[in-house]
Amino acid sequence: MESAVDLVRWKEEKIENKVYYICPSANPRHSQVIDKLYLRFGVYLEQSKEGKKCRAFTDHIDVYLDEGKAEYVVPDLSILCDRSKFKPNGYHGVPTLIVEVISPTSIKHDTVTKFNLYEKYGVKEYWLVDYMSQSIKQYFLHKGKYQLMSVIVVLDEYDLKRLTQIEKDNYTTIIKPTIFESLEIDVSKIFEDLY
Repeated sequence: MESAVDLVRWKEEKIENKVYYICPSANPRHSQVIDKLYLRFGVYLEQSKEGKKCRAFTDHIDVYLDEGKAEYVVPDLSILCDRSKFKPNGYHGVPTLIVEVISPTSIKHDTVTKFNLYEKYGVKEYWLVDYMSQSIKQYFLHKGKYQLMSVIVVLDEYDLKRLTQIEKDNYTTIIKPTIFESLEIDVSKIFEDLY
């Protein structure tokens, strides 16, 4: 007889011949953050000239970074721009941008394993989103290595008051993907009203 755990459809990723199982029922905040980012990217990509060839996908598509290997990942959010890379079983190519929302159970996988994998295969931009600290780390690939472009943190009123005037003048909650010059996302709206 199967237990309830056996009946749950686990998502899986295969990286360097190792299978990683991902719990399909993420924290509601995790899902809300993905949905809010997907909405912003989706609307932008549908309406802008520079984004017309790209589409946003959530964690419902397998991404095969190397067409010659049976390895795949299931990013929380990916921006896919080459229509010729879509196959019935997923996307066979390198996404332009990947977003992973970290949670207590995925921190090492997202910040080490996937970070190194995405860097190796040339994903141009990688965002690590942390809903617990209300922050986004934005990495951009430069000469084959990820460079930290920005860290956007949503501060509460107490922390905002503690900033010096220069820090206040430089503080922003806006993140701009380097691949889409006219897209600006207000991170404070992404973390607003999470359950």
